[in-house]
Amino acid sequence: MDADPSMAATLRGLGRILPDLPSLSDQRVLILGIGTLGCSIARGLLSYGCIHQALVDFSIVRPSNPHRQSLYTMEDIGQPKAVVAAKALTLISKAAVPTGHQLFIPTPGRGHPSGSHASQVNDLIKLVELIELADSVFICTDTRGSRFSPSLICAALHVACFSVAIGTDHLIVVRHGLAPELGGCYFCVDPYAQFVSNRANEDTCASTRVGTAAIASALATEMFVNVLAHPAKFRAPQEEERGEEGGSPLGHCPGILRCNVSQNKFFKGLHPSHPLCPCCGHCAQKNFKNGGLAWLMETSLDPTSVLVACQEPPWTSRTGGGGAASSVEED
Repeated sequence: MDADPSMAATLRGLGRILPDLPSLSDQRVLILGIGTLGCSIARGLLSYGCIHQALVDFSIVRPSNPHRQSLYTMEDIGQPKAVVAAKALTLISKAAVPTGHQLFIPTPGRGHPSGSHASQVNDLIKLVELIELADSVFICTDTRGSRFSPSLICAALHVACFSVAIGTDHLIVVRHGLAPELGGCYFCVDPYAQFVSNRANEDTCASTRVGTAAIASALATEMFVNVLAHPAKFRAPQEEERGEEGGSPLGHCPGILRCNVSQNKFFKGLHPSHPLCPCCGHCAQKNFKNGGLAWLMETSLDPTSVLVACQEPPWTSRTGGGGAASSVEED
């Protein structure tokens, strides 16, 4: 932090108000998806002193992005998002040491945009390496399906993970449990909802109320800080109410947060694991343990292979359209 005295001074001042505020300077955070949510979370974490960030996105900056995605300008159009965002963080703080990675995240039913099998394998290997190096992962990708591989890998490697997603006027923030007894993952909300979305990426960002992403990003950032302040850190149990004995001195550590912006409705609480979850469930983890990266590659060609060993397939919805989590996407 010596490289940015002004940031150090700001954090010292905040520390006087919040003496239990944890230091984030040594935290290694991986952010997947550097759209509206990813940009805001990266900036929020940097404001808390999280200088080690790895940013992943396969897209390039498009003309519609700078209006809502705070790390881009019109001069960045056509350049890789992850690389531009990493550079932008260094312009905000001299202490920041981010890295940008233009990677395609394996998605059930979708092959690599280049059509190259070798590129898909290389991107998957790099993704696993980045998750292994991270202390925590934020999944802010634009579709439900693109959250599958990171969620499953984080569960297998026991890496702390937070999923953040928004819809037109609603949001969801999920703290993945490091073990089934500590809570579920993003897919436990509705493990049977459709993986493959027909929504175009360019449509999802523009179809949300402007404040929704800002609220979701702030809630995710503050949940992260609260959890780090807990004595058990990422193994902190889910709390229904703040003030439980032995809890985080900074506030509440729920398993899930939901908010409907237009109706000003807010929900927080427990988020149990689902035994047939396609990511953290026993069948999925067994498939990944036995099949490894080859099995993940197979899911990109055939989404029905995600949970062939389980009784109910996760690629179809019991309600015909998916649950609340499946309808929440962000670009």
